Amino acid sequence: MTEPLLSVEGLRTHFFVDDGVVKAVDGVSFAVRRGEVLGLVGESGCGKTVTSLSVAGLIEAPGRIVGGSVRFDGTELVGASERVLNSLRGPRIAMIFQQPRACLDPVMSVGRQIGQALKSDTSMDRAARRRRAVELLDRVGISDPDRRVREYPHQLSGGMAQRVMIAIALAGEPDLLIADEPTTALDVTVQAQILELLRELQSANGMAVILITHDLAVVAEVADRAAVMYAGRIVEECAVAELYQAPLHPYTKGLVESRPVGDQPKSWLRAIPGSVPVPLDLPAGCSFAPRCEARTARGLTECTEQPPEPVSVRDGHSVRCWLHG
Repeated sequence: MTEPLLSVEGLRTHFFVDDGVVKAVDGVSFAVRRGEVLGLVGESGCGKTVTSLSVAGLIEAPGRIVGGSVRFDGTELVGASERVLNSLRGPRIAMIFQQPRACLDPVMSVGRQIGQALKSDTSMDRAARRRRAVELLDRVGISDPDRRVREYPHQLSGGMAQRVMIAIALAGEPDLLIADEPTTALDVTVQAQILELLRELQSANGMAVILITHDLAVVAEVADRAAVMYAGRIVEECAVAELYQAPLHPYTKGLVESRPVGDQPKSWLRAIPGSVPVPLDLPAGCSFAPRCEARTARGLTECTEQPPEPVSVRDGHSVRCWLHG
């Protein structure tokens, strides 16, 4: 096995607010190899986006990384200077955000915004950056790129704005692409097009990708491996095929069973009982314990007393659960 391009160990990112400490990310570990797509999946508020922002060194007050390690191609990013982080962000680590219109500058043309991402290449003059911007727009499937390069974000549809964001992310030919809910707020047809585009670009460039989503169908479509997050922790990590065929954590099983399959009636969908814990008041043991029917059925007491540690059940498949401890 090759060495991971990105290795995250025991990452903890907390937010210090007036009411207490929000442990948004609390001991997250995973690795991504070159050319691999890792799907980071979980419901809203579980810590997926904060994990990605921590990796990129973009956490702002009142948040702070309080522990753990993030190593990218041998370089430790936790505690690294802005000079080091800026040398990696863009050229080697790129991000696509879930609200492209909010990220694009409304008073700057599409071509200039792509050109900004190319300025680190000092060999390119203004004309060369414009030609490269046209090439990138064409590569991400935008028709008539010579015209679009002169347009502004308000003239673009949602799908086109997301394609522009992808073009900006690809400008530096990064080794790692972090895509945070890249198909949110897009209609189903455009979602499929964006996912297909990401898959084609990842295959052509050999990039490593972290795909953040709450949609299991997206993970199945694009990812090689999946890491399931719940309340700031990864509770299960495995190959995507195993996620569907042999999920181990009760939360993962609940997610898989709650998916609509084929034309079955919605009344057949199985809901996970209870609700997500309040971040300021997490349970003392396993965060999923209050909702876990398997714990109740087996009469386990450890679940409410002590957080479980990750257990390797088989090669490439780990789970954080007392049922498998």
